[in-house]
Amino acid sequence: MLAVFKKPYAYAGAAAVLAVGWALATGGAAILHGHVTYWVVYGLGLAVGIAAIVLAFRWSRRPPRVAWSIAGTVSLLLVGGILWWLRPYVATSVALDALESDARVEVHSTHTAITMMPITKDGVGLIFLPGAKVDARAYGRILRPLAEAGHIVVIVKEPLGVAFLASAAAPRWAAAHPEIETWVVAGHSLGGVVAAQNAAEPNDIDGLVLWASFPANDLSAQSLSAISVFGTNDGLTTPDRIATSRSDLPPDTQFVAIDGAIHAYFGDYGAQSGDGTPSTSREEAQAEIISVTLSFLDR
Repeated sequence: MLAVFKKPYAYAGAAAVLAVGWALATGGAAILHGHVTYWVVYGLGLAVGIAAIVLAFRWSRRPPRVAWSIAGTVSLLLVGGILWWLRPYVATSVALDALESDARVEVHSTHTAITMMPITKDGVGLIFLPGAKVDARAYGRILRPLAEAGHIVVIVKEPLGVAFLASAAAPRWAAAHPEIETWVVAGHSLGGVVAAQNAAEPNDIDGLVLWASFPANDLSAQSLSAISVFGTNDGLTTPDRIATSRSDLPPDTQFVAIDGAIHAYFGDYGAQSGDGTPSTSREEAQAEIISVTLSFLDR
């Protein structure tokens, strides 16, 4: 028995199992309601970790070669680290409450997207890409008023919460609703970076909404309506970084500063590491974010 615990890959396997357990205990709701890739990756991580512990018992008297032992240990520790890092920020109750259907908006959720379908459709369509590792449901409260105003809102559930893995999402969701003639792609943080990439490609996207984000590509020559909304106290997408992005956006892009707002105010998922200190309330900031975004869509 003691020989088992002398094997480093046994500890590494236990670390992978613990990483899965921690992620499920603290972010299980977001994983359960997220993209199906979460289930696959965490399921495989758990299986690999358990397999390493079982093999440690089987090889307790006849250990594998040193090279294999080292390679297995490093790989398992890497798997555990990735599983730990992938744990998503979970939507708070106020966001979840906004995802209930009523007489004005029908909400449909699958493992690839949340669709807010207004009963009276008289606006443009909005395809929204969440920030990195943020539960797609966390944008329910801040996006619902757009649907109530008549705009179809599609919140993309990104594979493993990484927007780059949903880079072709906007054209695909636009094609799924041919009844909508005008489409805008939007995104928060890393989601905005990928939204800008979607807007730059030859497709039916007519507008771009950036929330606490900036483009990684040059859109200055694009025939595209755009708005960049950012918080003055954002510690992640800072006002200086927004200022730098001006030259990469169309000349008539509207820039709107939300005084005192921080990065995490653009959704409802709690605090975010590295963010700034707010000098306004979440409710006041979100009311302004909703107002300026609605004005943009109505134009």
